[in-house]
Amino acid sequence: MDITTMGERIKELRRNAGMTQEELGNKIGVTAQAVSKWECGSVPDTELIPKIADCFGVAIDVLFGREYENYDPYNIMSKHLIGGRDEDIENEEIVRRGFKNCYVSIIDAMYRKKEGFEKHYTTGERIDQIFADPFPYVKIFTDELIALMDATADSPSFFYMPEAEGRAKKLLENTDYVSLFAALSDPDVFNAILYMQSHKLSRYTKSAFIAKVGISAERADEVLETLRKYKFIHVDSLELDDAVIETYQSNWISYFMMFLQSAHYLLNRFQCCSCSSRRSEPPLKLDD
Repeated sequence: MDITTMGERIKELRRNAGMTQEELGNKIGVTAQAVSKWECGSVPDTELIPKIADCFGVAIDVLFGREYENYDPYNIMSKHLIGGRDEDIENEEIVRRGFKNCYVSIIDAMYRKKEGFEKHYTTGERIDQIFADPFPYVKIFTDELIALMDATADSPSFFYMPEAEGRAKKLLENTDYVSLFAALSDPDVFNAILYMQSHKLSRYTKSAFIAKVGISAERADEVLETLRKYKFIHVDSLELDDAVIETYQSNWISYFMMFLQSAHYLLNRFQCCSCSSRRSEPPLKLDD
């Protein structure tokens, strides 16, 4: 290996990331002078090479001048994201790494251009633009993929659904959406769910449930049965000295947060900073 190769690559990656030598040194625990020496032709200590690669979100091979096209992007991104578990990396950086992976996944699905992979992945320039955009949403809606990346500070999320044969039939098979949506449209049920999802997990008696959630005693049985049906609560029996009473244990449901987030997008139809809508087939492909 030409000893100048690694220094040149570090210099290129540092400049593309908009970092000074001092900023790079601080991230990996060396001085700016050490970084300057690498860029002038010396080679970093072996134990620092993985840290340098992680700092730029690239495979170690890239520092040696080997091209991305020789490698599986999935493996590169997976290693990069797993590297975010290091204790010395801040949560904000881990989230940013995740979004970089999400964005590159969308770009790869949209364009299938290998030559664009290194540009999007090593520099992170487009990710910086998305985070700074007044409408930080990236959406794709094609015959191959439905995806949305939301880079807003208060509700970051990523939705990725590639086309799958028979998905529509499976989604509608033996599923009573009408009953579910009818239950959620009941204000007493919906408000009870909101209460349970926003408070510490607790076990209630019926009277305590009525007082906490703020529903009438006349509706309590119906609301509790609906919550039990959709597994927002489960029912236990509590043996007292002279009686057995039913208690209701609340459950936190991750799917409900996903449901609210999806409904939020459906209701607001946000403007996107990057969008591809090239779908020619209906989203729900059902037999005639």
